[in-house]
Amino acid sequence: MLHEASSVSKAIEKAWTDAGKPSEFTIKVLEPGEKNFLGMSKRPSIVSISYDPKRQTAPAQDTQKKDAPKLQPQKPKQEQPAKSRTPERKEPVRQQRPAQPLQAQTETKKTPQAQPIKPMQAPQPKRQPQEPQHQGLAQQEPQSAESLAWQNEWVEFVGTELKALLATLQKPVSFSTKIDKKSLLITFDQKLHEESQDERAMFVSLSYLLMQFLKRTHKKKFRGFQLTLNSKR
Repeated sequence: MLHEASSVSKAIEKAWTDAGKPSEFTIKVLEPGEKNFLGMSKRPSIVSISYDPKRQTAPAQDTQKKDAPKLQPQKPKQEQPAKSRTPERKEPVRQQRPAQPLQAQTETKKTPQAQPIKPMQAPQPKRQPQEPQHQGLAQQEPQSAESLAWQNEWVEFVGTELKALLATLQKPVSFSTKIDKKSLLITFDQKLHEESQDERAMFVSLSYLLMQFLKRTHKKKFRGFQLTLNSKR
């Protein structure tokens, strides 16, 4: 069984879990994987696992035998003494009254007269006063104005984080910034790499990291905002 992951340890753990976590197994590393200078994986790590399924079933049967509950002998039930019955009470016989004549019964029982039922009226809903629409427009204006262009606070934050990343990569290169509404252009005074393809890949990675730092710090989505990096050639 072949399994791949971003690292060798993760690939071994995934293979062992998919195989049912056997107690005895053999791992063979087919591809150790490769990472770039930023620690991101270019090629995944690939491993293979082999094990004997017959050896895995025997311990499971032993554990089932050990976990089986033991039957205990049942104790004979003790006979409960019969409850003494209390003598039933006899109710006194009530004397029946003589039946009244039919005419007297018809006179006493009078049918009630049906009253007219009034039609039910459905309750009318109460009208709530409508708020003027110009208040909602006034509240939305400052929010839309803030999201039309980069703010100086965001640009300073990006510049500080970029200097820290360059110091980590041991490339202390100066740069300049230019704002064009939702686009921020950062131009380096020197090349970051001799080969153009590697330099473009580095620009893409740095731009992605800076935008992620900006979103987490200011807790905003920054939809439509762009961060572009290039160098003078």
